[in-house]
Amino acid sequence: MKNIFRLSHRRETGVRDISKRIIAAGFLAVVLLLGTVLLPAAAAGPDSSREVIFLLDASNSMNHIQNNMATDMIREMAYSLPAGYDVGFVSYETDVQSFIGPQADLSEFDHTVLQTRYTGYSNAGAGLETALSLFSETAEAKEVVVFSDGEIVMSHTAATEEAVAKFDAMVGQAAGQGITIHTILLNTPAAEETLKILDASRRTGGSVYHAKGQSEIEAAAEQLLFSDLGVGQLSVGAGGARDGRLHITLPDTDMESAKILLTSDQPLSNITTDASAQDIRVVTGRHFAVAELTRPAQTSVGLSFTTASSGEIHARLIPEYQVCLQVDAAYREKELTESQPEPAGAIVTIHAGTERNPEASLFASELFQNQAIPLRVNGKDYRAAVRDGAIQVEVPYSPDGNYTVEADFSGIAGNFSGLTPVTAHQDKPAMAPPPPEPEPDYRPLIAVVALLGGVLLLILRRGRQKAGGAGLQTEASPAPPSEEYHFSGKLNLYIVRAPDDRDIPPQVFPLYRQSRKRVRLHYILSSCGIDFGDVGAREIDLLPGPDRSLLFENSSDCTVLKNRDLMMKGRVFPVHFEEKVSITFTDDSELILQYKNVRPNEKR
Repeated sequence: MKNIFRLSHRRETGVRDISKRIIAAGFLAVVLLLGTVLLPAAAAGPDSSREVIFLLDASNSMNHIQNNMATDMIREMAYSLPAGYDVGFVSYETDVQSFIGPQADLSEFDHTVLQTRYTGYSNAGAGLETALSLFSETAEAKEVVVFSDGEIVMSHTAATEEAVAKFDAMVGQAAGQGITIHTILLNTPAAEETLKILDASRRTGGSVYHAKGQSEIEAAAEQLLFSDLGVGQLSVGAGGARDGRLHITLPDTDMESAKILLTSDQPLSNITTDASAQDIRVVTGRHFAVAELTRPAQTSVGLSFTTASSGEIHARLIPEYQVCLQVDAAYREKELTESQPEPAGAIVTIHAGTERNPEASLFASELFQNQAIPLRVNGKDYRAAVRDGAIQVEVPYSPDGNYTVEADFSGIAGNFSGLTPVTAHQDKPAMAPPPPEPEPDYRPLIAVVALLGGVLLLILRRGRQKAGGAGLQTEASPAPPSEEYHFSGKLNLYIVRAPDDRDIPPQVFPLYRQSRKRVRLHYILSSCGIDFGDVGAREIDLLPGPDRSLLFENSSDCTVLKNRDLMMKGRVFPVHFEEKVSITFTDDSELILQYKNVRPNEKR
């Protein structure tokens, strides 16, 4: 049984672990946003470790950055990073003031950042040298985030030149080691492009942000966090603070962690959270709060807070998943023949669960709705949409029976680990048994017997006539009544992907009005004003069947699926009310047909 927590946390520095309590209050009302807006991330969170070191100019000239905004932003960014990021910190003035190497536990990091004092000169060379020395050799990606007003100044000219030279040398070392340096330039005019501090980002491929005041610094930090560092997130609330309440609906409960980042242009305090999760903790700063829910048990989360009534609030959800992919492969052919000794291709089906629940249906989450996922199967690239909680793609036959799948979730608004290649094996079908010996041909014998019978009948008839009889009269027995079927119901047409990628609204075709006994799919599409071209629609016919069913006759090379079952070419299959048929045409355009009943009042 999952533990349920209630959290009441007043603004303070550091992290407070919350003891277990039963939720006593209902979830709070929606005021900032009536629904959830999904914003795709620039990249998904990586499996391997990434190291980020924040480098802060703590010289006396940084005192003009009011209310410790730089340290507030550093803490906000650090606590918003998902698993897989190790974080370090270096502050410098005349020399290095404090430092701590990259680590996942942010307790010591937090304490070090909060001890920063602004004093002395600005020796950026010593600061960058220390930052580069803290990176481990095993990190897959290494990045430095610099907060500075742009100055590299010491007590006299010779010391300044030495600091600049060391900084220049360290930038060259970072570029040679593949370390990226981003810079947030605080309260400095954007026109000052000659600042030496900006060379670090120019030469290592990093980003530069100019920021003045709380709102611009916040915007720069979030752009760097969600774009440059690749943290996936969803916007779940934005607007005026009003009564300080916010209700959030998570897209699912399969997350390993759900971080809710709350930011404001006014100071925040008295953070209270009502949620159900395995564990909950909150970190607060002057203008931000991060509530982390480990393995949430319910999708409903309530937040309350205190801030100025004129304040603007922005809430973001940073979801984290540990993915477990499952891959199956199947062939169209049930058995092979001498004329076709190998399958034409394989259908690969992909399901996504989680490491703690492999049977979970991650593709059923709101995050994946109407999303096309890039795939690589046996080294070839594909792109397929999620359908009924799974992804299916048709690939060439692999002689060794192995189908290795790699999935790319970088376009999904989340952070995913565990996306390693997965291989499915499927032996090719067995050969069909040899055809049976042909049975004796009795047709000549039947013809002879029929001929003799005719001759005998003729002889009997003539004998009757000669005897003065009435003659032999034969009367054909009536043919059994033929069963007449008529079209009924209607077809709902959903265009999943048009040939030209334009959006086409759903269409309805009234089958019950058709007097003919066969309707071609091309005619249905044309009647709805849809032109798919010559892609197979002319070789798919619809006929009326028994019990008001609809018969599909597929003579095309299209991929036709009914309830995820493949319909073979050259076969006829029935479809009943409420059933769906998915058709992928030869140009990869897609269509879904749903057979629906028609009420009497709809036929008027």
